[in-house]
Amino acid sequence: MKILNYLHMGRKKIDIDVEILQKKTDISVFSSNKPKISDLIRKRKFLIIGSPATNDYEVVKAFIDGGIDIVKLHLNMVHPVSKKKIGSFDEQKDKILSLVNEYPNILWGLVAGNILTNPKDFEEIDFLELSAYFDFIDLFYSSYTLHYLSMKIDKMVAIDRLLSESELRFLGKYKFFSIEAAIVPKNFYGLPLTLEDIINYRTLIELTDIPVFIPTQKLIKPSDIDFLYSIGAKGIVLGQVATSFNIETIKKTVNTFMKKINKL
Repeated sequence: MKILNYLHMGRKKIDIDVEILQKKTDISVFSSNKPKISDLIRKRKFLIIGSPATNDYEVVKAFIDGGIDIVKLHLNMVHPVSKKKIGSFDEQKDKILSLVNEYPNILWGLVAGNILTNPKDFEEIDFLELSAYFDFIDLFYSSYTLHYLSMKIDKMVAIDRLLSESELRFLGKYKFFSIEAAIVPKNFYGLPLTLEDIINYRTLIELTDIPVFIPTQKLIKPSDIDFLYSIGAKGIVLGQVATSFNIETIKKTVNTFMKKINKL
């Protein structure tokens, strides 16, 4: 392994040539003083994780321009909202690298795929390469292979149903920084929040000590934040059900959400 340090735009850049199974991979790592997302959860009242439906530069940039500083990207799936196919790590690497290079202070997360919906496309990315680009990973519990479960990287786990107390207690053994409560059936995507949703989210929050984030499977609005905060949610995962797919609307909507949480 050859490591070369030099200064680049005020940051330390490390170029690493790695031989993995006789295959050479070039990795660029930017070191910075970014906080860990697990630390931000303790320091901030409420967090928003941006979740663009594609890794396209203009879409991701719109989330960042709106004020978000935590963004998760996706690989190896047909996105359930946009219906667009998102390719493998090698296919998306140039897009990802351009974003990470331009926005080194953003906390970057990754959803590597979904074994249940796209089993043939799911891939286990090498830790050294993964951690060169990303600060945390987020996978459904049904997709957490032992490869990812054993990684020393911040981990978020998504669930698609309300787990029992014993199941949630078992999740606690793996030190996930949060649970993403993706428990809304697909045929209810885009509808307003209801009492049923609130009861389900609150039940989950009461059953676990792991911080709970609520994804915008339902049409969550900035005015709903006070309610979600009051039931104990630690944040939302803001996708394009709530922001729309128009670039300017994404910026404005994200900015409205950010202003709302800053007033909590």
